[in-house]
Amino acid sequence: MSKMYVKPNPERATVVRDPATARPLPAAGGWVAKSAYWNRRLRDQDVIAAKPPTAAKAQKEPGATARQNQKKGEQ
Repeated sequence: MSKMYVKPNPERATVVRDPATARPLPAAGGWVAKSAYWNRRLRDQDVIAAKPPTAAKAQKEPGATARQNQKKGEQ
């Protein structure tokens, strides 16, 4: 199945939920399966097609979280 990367439209105040999980789509966006549901969300401008984060950014984020967790444990 084909996928696309989308994120909520910042100009709209709607919460867009993934129909498969019922969880809200993160503000940073996420990969979703191309389907009639997501095509409607694009057409209605509830979400926008976005460029996925680069691999370098994705690797940096977990490291920052680990450092924050270490600091919490030291306190």
